[in-house]
Amino acid sequence: MYDELLKENPVDEANVVILNNTLKQVIHLQNIALRSTETVILSIPDSWQSFEIHAWLYFSTANNNRFSDSKFLGLLTV
Repeated sequence: MYDELLKENPVDEANVVILNNTLKQVIHLQNIALRSTETVILSIPDSWQSFEIHAWLYFSTANNNRFSDSKFLGLLTV
């Protein structure tokens, strides 16, 4: 079940999807932080340096039975 923002529960888990379109590689980081921390720290492979990447964020419940819609974070240069 997908919900717009999952009613913004502070214990929702943050998930990030990162796409390096040039290298045709994707990284899916699941349950990397609680929504309440309001901060996510990502590690990007060294081989991605100087490439542009696309990033999306979505939230899931602790038991992973509900998910928010994803939000495009933008096109970033690593």
